[in-house]
Amino acid sequence: MVRPGYAVVKLLQDPMKRTLQVLNELEHDGVVERYAIGRAMAATFYVEPLLTVDLDVFVILPQNAANLLSLAPLYEALRGRGLLKDDHIRTAQG
Repeated sequence: MVRPGYAVVKLLQDPMKRTLQVLNELEHDGVVERYAIGRAMAATFYVEPLLTVDLDVFVILPQNAANLLSLAPLYEALRGRGLLKDDHIRTAQG
């Protein structure tokens, strides 16, 4: 017997997988130093599962030689992956 909500969870797995893949690529390429998943998605590891369709991501950005943070490398990396258009981040659903 299929559990209630299974189809919804299955539908969400591919976009979530793609988002995590992009985050891992950004970390590997040095665009972000580290990242963490927060809020509702992170809570599912500790509480009863709940349906959420958003993913809150916190990142540590590398500093440049002048000890300044810049979003330009992140924007360029997202734009290069087709995930940024007109400075609005799109979903990483592929």
